[in-house]
Amino acid sequence: PCMNRALFPSQDCPRVRASWDINFILHGDEKVACAAPRISDTAFAMKEQTVPVYLMANFVIGRIEYREISHRSAVWAEPEIIDAAASEFSNCIELYLQAGEELFGTYPWGRYDIIIMPKSFAFGGMESPTLTFLSPTLVVGDNSLTDTIAHEIAHSWFGNLVTNQNWGQFYLNEGFTMYAQRCITNKVHGLSFTALEAKIGWALLKDAVRDLSSPATRLHISIGHNINPEDTYNDIPYEKGYAFVKYLESFVGQRNFHAWIRQYILDYAFSSVNSNQLIHSFLSSFPQHEHEFDWNLLLLGQGMPPYTPDFSSSLELSGPVDDLYQCATIQAVPCNAHSLFSSWTTYQQAYFLDKCIAEDNNSQFTKDPLALAEAIGLRTTHNCEISLRWSILLLKHSLVHIMNPDVANHLRKTGKIKFVIPVYLALARAQPRCIVDEFANSIFEETKHFLDSIVANRVETILATPISKPPLADDDNDESSKRKKMKKKSKQDEISIDTPGVGWAGLIRTPCVGCPKC
Repeated sequence: PCMNRALFPSQDCPRVRASWDINFILHGDEKVACAAPRISDTAFAMKEQTVPVYLMANFVIGRIEYREISHRSAVWAEPEIIDAAASEFSNCIELYLQAGEELFGTYPWGRYDIIIMPKSFAFGGMESPTLTFLSPTLVVGDNSLTDTIAHEIAHSWFGNLVTNQNWGQFYLNEGFTMYAQRCITNKVHGLSFTALEAKIGWALLKDAVRDLSSPATRLHISIGHNINPEDTYNDIPYEKGYAFVKYLESFVGQRNFHAWIRQYILDYAFSSVNSNQLIHSFLSSFPQHEHEFDWNLLLLGQGMPPYTPDFSSSLELSGPVDDLYQCATIQAVPCNAHSLFSSWTTYQQAYFLDKCIAEDNNSQFTKDPLALAEAIGLRTTHNCEISLRWSILLLKHSLVHIMNPDVANHLRKTGKIKFVIPVYLALARAQPRCIVDEFANSIFEETKHFLDSIVANRVETILATPISKPPLADDDNDESSKRKKMKKKSKQDEISIDTPGVGWAGLIRTPCVGCPKC
C-alpha cells in the first residue's frame, strides 16, 4: 500500500489525498489504460475529485485492447485473452454497479473499467477509481469468480471515497468493503451464494490466525518502527473486519445499519477516518447501545473474533457438498462424483476441498487423496482456487511423488499472493523435510523472476525460518478460555496499542520425521 513513493515523490500515506494529471509518450502500437478520466489517447486527469495517494498514477502501457460492455464500462486485456475476459465479465459489472448504487448511493467515479493483468500481479484486484486491475486467475470460463469485481466496486465507497487514516486501521477499508461486497452479491447472486463464500472466508481467517504472530491478528495495529505496512495485508482486516461490521449490524438491524452507513459515507466522503471517528459516528446514531460494546476487545483482541457471522443461508449450496463428502467418508467415492463435482460452482468445490483438508489424517477417506483426485478430476483443473487446495492437500499428506508436477504447476501458473503464500506455508510443514525443502527452494528459484517483490519477500522469509519443534497444544481452542485471554490482553492495552512483531513470527517449520536419509 505504500509503493507509490517509488514512482514519484509523495507523502505516501492514505490520509493524504490529491488531484492529479498525467501525460504519456507511446511508441508503435502501444496503448495506455489509466485510473483517471481520459482526456485523449495519451492524457488523463483526476481534477474534479481527490484520491488517496496510493491510488494515484496507476496505469498499464503495452499491447492491450479493450471491449466496451456498457455505457460506462470496458474490459482491457492483452489480445490473446481479450475475448475470454470480455465474455467472463460482460454480464456482471453493470449488475454489481446498480446494486451498489441502490445500497450506498450514486457511484461517484463516472466510468468503471477493468484491466486483466499478467500472471505476476500479486492481488485479486486493485480498486483504483475508474479502473480496476484484476488477476488473470479470475478468467476461469464459467463466471464463477466474478464476485471479486463486486468487491472492487464496493471499494468505490469504502477505501476510495472514505479511506482508512493509516494502514494500522486497514479494516476500515477492507472490513467494510467485504461487508459491502456481500450486500451486493446478496442482491445479484442470492443469500446462499454469499453465505457460502463468506463461510469459505471464515476458513481463510482461521488459517491466517494460525499462521500470523498474535499481534498481527488484531484489527487495530500500531504502525511504528520496524513495522512494514505491507504486513497488514492478510485476511485479518478482510474477514475479521467483516465479522466486526456484521457484529455492529446485529445490534441495530440491517435496515437501520444501512441508513447509518449511507450517512457515514456522506459525512466522510473524500476524507480519511480512524477507529475513534467510526465509533463516534456509530454511537451518535445509536446512543442506546453506548454501553454494550467492549471496543478494546473488538479492535485490540487477538486471535479469532468474539462474534461469528451467521452462515446458515449457505445450506442450499453447501448441503449437496456435505452429502457427497459424508458418502465418500463413510462408504466410498460414488461413481457419479466427477459429474457432481464438475456441476458445482467454484465455491462449492472449494468448500468440499476445505473439508478434506480439515479432515483428520487417520480417517479412512484421507488415506488416499490421490484416488479422490482421480475420481473428481482435480489434477486437470485450471482454476487456481481449486489447484491451491489440491496442492495443500497433497502437502498435508506428504505425497511428494506427485508434489512435482502438481504443486509445481500450480506455482508456475500465478504470482497471486493468495495462491502462493499458503502453498509455501504448507511446504514448511510437509514431510519428509529434506525432500520438501529441496523442492521448495528449487521451485522458488524457477518462479521468483515473475513474482512481485511483496510475494517474493514473504516466500524468502518462510524459506529462511529456522526449523523448530511445534509448541505443546494448550487450551486456546476452548472458546471461553480464548475470549478471557483476549479480554485480559485488551484491558492491558487500553492506553498503549503498540504491536511489535507483526508478520510471520508465528511460523514453525517442522523438523524431518521418519526419513532414513536424515
